[in-house]
Amino acid sequence: MKIVKDKNNVVLFAGKALMLSETRLSCPEWIAPGITSMTHTIEEVAELPVDYRAGEYFFDGGWKKTLAGETNDSLRREAQMSACRQEVSASIQQLLDTTARQYGYDSIHTACGWSDNFIDAANLKNWGADCWRKAGEIEASIKLGNPILTKDEIMGLMPLFEEV
Repeated sequence: MKIVKDKNNVVLFAGKALMLSETRLSCPEWIAPGITSMTHTIEEVAELPVDYRAGEYFFDGGWKKTLAGETNDSLRREAQMSACRQEVSASIQQLLDTTARQYGYDSIHTACGWSDNFIDAANLKNWGADCWRKAGEIEASIKLGNPILTKDEIMGLMPLFEEV
């Protein structure tokens, strides 16, 4: 039997066919893209540990309670948020870089370097800051318990770049 633990040594998943890679945790029935070998470990064990710091674990297709009788939805939610955060960060960076290239800059970072000299670069810099600020507001809202949005929903909430 294999178990997958987070950095706090909490068993989150258990099963015979688990596979952990740099991009996801998977088994024949499902895939968890936010659970990776960068943030979790996998071990072969003779029997399932019942309790690691009152965490929950996934076994034979369902979430099970620990010995303490508690399930920890926040662990599952944090894993979902982590996956979403990585995907959205990459998408925002791509949006900023693509838009900066349309104005002749190599990337948003290059545009920021010219922001004291050119109005379009200053506008790109301010817009980029607005996008990251908006992403932070959305993440804070989710941390307060609001639903986790998809990457497309979050990208739809990003401010539009406007030339001045």
